[in-house]
Amino acid sequence: MRSSGSQVSNLQSAPRVSIGLPVYNGEKYLRQCLASIEAQSYRDYELIISDNASQDGTAAICQELAARNMRARYVRNPTNIGIMQNFAAVVGHARGELFVWIGCDDVWEPQFLEALVQALDETPDAALAYANYDWIGAAGDFRRAGSVQLAPWMPSMAARFLRFGTAGSRVRNLGLYWWWRNPFMIYGLFRRAALVPLLPFEYLFSHCMHADNILLFRFLCQHGVIADDRVLFHYREKERDLLGPGSSYAALPNSDTWQAPLTSMAEEDVILERVLRAIRETSLPPAERGLLRAALPAISWTRRGWLWARARSRLSS
Repeated sequence: MRSSGSQVSNLQSAPRVSIGLPVYNGEKYLRQCLASIEAQSYRDYELIISDNASQDGTAAICQELAARNMRARYVRNPTNIGIMQNFAAVVGHARGELFVWIGCDDVWEPQFLEALVQALDETPDAALAYANYDWIGAAGDFRRAGSVQLAPWMPSMAARFLRFGTAGSRVRNLGLYWWWRNPFMIYGLFRRAALVPLLPFEYLFSHCMHADNILLFRFLCQHGVIADDRVLFHYREKERDLLGPGSSYAALPNSDTWQAPLTSMAEEDVILERVLRAIRETSLPPAERGLLRAALPAISWTRRGWLWARARSRLSS
């Protein structure tokens, strides 16, 4: 096992961990995000900031950091290349064996990197480790809890079958993810060699929504994942998050502007067709591929009904 957080890398050689921070007009919360990175107990890292042609004070904040912190590199795109393209672009600048994204308004606990590096070191079969999370408001105040389990209210005996992990079968993990579609796994720590072949993100629609889910599903077709139950990641709640599950938010590939149309049944069918194609492309045994091809459409229809009923309940309350 590699040494943990107390080790400081030789900055002339490749660090163990690359942190990718894609940002656009992020000055409001960027200093808080950067402070949480600099406070990490694990020190063998580099930070790459990819500025998507920001028009606010983002550049000055990043240049100030790069001038005093040799671990930080600042890259500015001459034009706005789009949200997910910027997420993919920052990976191209990484040198580390391991890679993690962080949003410019999100915050890590000091043990975040150390815990996930240790999880991957202790679990060679996993290529992604992610931590429990919660939502915070504009002032950093707690808003609501997240979970690494699909149904944390279930008795412990049952709940262990409803969580991801390398101890579970790949079929179970894929079925659970197709129901849950936990977007926060994208902010976990990846083995970079496993992540890079799946980039760039795929756009199934004119907007960028679901691109992260498609990448994660394809990733789970090939690799194991491990979770840390501790809340080590704080996601800044955005206005669009208040719309709740079942909503979709249009962001054109060449912009960072958002709108909020409802997810359509036709959109769900397009996503389902793509994940079924991903299943056909896996190295899973034929029987397991057949099981998933039968189960995923059933899960999709059940999930649609659950989301519809939940939306009706909220409207009537």
